[in-house]
Amino acid sequence: MWQLEEVIRAVEGMVLHTVQGSFTGISTDSRTIQKGELFVPLKGPRFDGHAFIGDAFLRGAAGSLCDKGREGELRGAVGTVILVEDANEALLDLARDRRARIGATFIALTGSNGKTTTKELLARMMETTFTVVYNQRNYNNRIGVSQTLLNIDFSAAVPSPSQDKSSGLQSARGGGSDSFAGGGGDASPSKLKRRFV
Repeated sequence: MWQLEEVIRAVEGMVLHTVQGSFTGISTDSRTIQKGELFVPLKGPRFDGHAFIGDAFLRGAAGSLCDKGREGELRGAVGTVILVEDANEALLDLARDRRARIGATFIALTGSNGKTTTKELLARMMETTFTVVYNQRNYNNRIGVSQTLLNIDFSAAVPSPSQDKSSGLQSARGGGSDSFAGGGGDASPSKLKRRFV
């Protein structure tokens, strides 16, 4: 559950109008959005989620983000609307906020090949002892990692007794893991910065 104030703080947004004061989750897909969720209209080379804000509300969205300057595309917006500088970056901000509030240990894998297989092996081994959440398939880019973080069930995220709270869980943009495992190929942190920041 997300409170409106939490979303505004995380994305540094501005409320255009308020209907709902809370959201049951975050969605980036107007086709599968669930009743009560907040819609994040992502943009890419061949798509623009702003064209589907109205559809998201028709399917039960309680609210939507919208890039500043694009208020004219809010036809059919019958819920809460929060204006942001960039919806794509706002998704990362929401994921970073969620990560900072989860008392858990995070493991990041890097490498030119073998990441998905290594992830699956680690997850299978660790879930015999711990509650484990990991990205599905090969959703390991900025959007996929953010969606994974936002889908974590708080009741399942059990704090690790050894976690150093002072270290800070930094960002879905590629930094701040408690553990860092390297795979095959040249994928140094400096190269990761170019990929994810």
